[in-house]
Amino acid sequence: MTERLIKDLRPEDVLGEDVYKGNALALKKGKVLTKEWIDKLHRWGIEKVEVHQNGRTSEQKQEGKQLSEQELKRLFLENVIGLGNEYRFGFALNDQSRYEWLENLFCSIMKEPKVKALMDKLEDWDPYTYQHSFDVFILGALLAYESDFPNVRETAVGCLLHDVGKLKVPQEILWKNGALNGQEMGIVQSHTIHGYELLKEFKFSESIAAMALDHHERLNGRGYPRALASGDIGESARLIGVVDIYSALSLERPYRNAVCSHKALRIIVNEESVDMKYVKLLCETLEIFPTGARVELSDDRIATIVKIDDKLPTFPLLKEEHSSKVFYVPMNRRLRIRRMLVREQTEK
Repeated sequence: MTERLIKDLRPEDVLGEDVYKGNALALKKGKVLTKEWIDKLHRWGIEKVEVHQNGRTSEQKQEGKQLSEQELKRLFLENVIGLGNEYRFGFALNDQSRYEWLENLFCSIMKEPKVKALMDKLEDWDPYTYQHSFDVFILGALLAYESDFPNVRETAVGCLLHDVGKLKVPQEILWKNGALNGQEMGIVQSHTIHGYELLKEFKFSESIAAMALDHHERLNGRGYPRALASGDIGESARLIGVVDIYSALSLERPYRNAVCSHKALRIIVNEESVDMKYVKLLCETLEIFPTGARVELSDDRIATIVKIDDKLPTFPLLKEEHSSKVFYVPMNRRLRIRRMLVREQTEK
């Protein structure tokens, strides 16, 4: 590899290292540069990058090349690392068996040529959407498993491919700094329809395609693209609607800082148009809860979360119910939060 100034880059050069804008992953190692990407690097104020001396490697020339089991496991690990710090996942990935289950599920799904082809295109078109899609896969697959969904694998595929319709959204809109105008917002929102059509074209099941179509539908009937009533929104779309919001809020983007995990969950809890049973399950899976949450502890006591350190969201300060006692969840985890207590949700 060699270090090269941005002004000296040429189309077909291959990045030798990940490129970050702030703390956000902007371009992944191995990316084949185009004139458009070189222009973006210049606009971002990046001065130089590492590139492969000989341009495209023989492996990179084989677009859509299927990867071995070992390569897929390495890709899974790289993707997990690329999602940022552990504060986002809490204790969700600490269990080895849970991690290996997700790893094996990802490898199995990515061995399907049409899945691999679409994910390769998505990564090339917009690295953030690729990263976000993997994040939604991790969270969505875990919640589907915990919810005893009849077909966890199918839900996981739908989570991984839910944003594939953004392949039809121009890059200048996806990467725009600042607010979108009305026309641009309409184009972005059309990704749900494009995703459904693309997945049907690739012969995916109706239930997988429907997750791309319906993941922005809301229980109050104000979602898009069809403004479905709550009774018409399927369970997979309800689940992915929650994890999609959490991922979008808590992942850093080149033009926006991430919201810390517990504050992202606070926003979602206050969002009454999503299914609270999946919000509750997400909190319990991560073992991260928002301030103000009423919780049941492993010793059967009831408490309210009164304070959370952004860098230690799994060890909040609690106030015991009907008592003035205030205490932290202990670092040795001899006392844990068992579940979050929420009021029953009335769908509109």
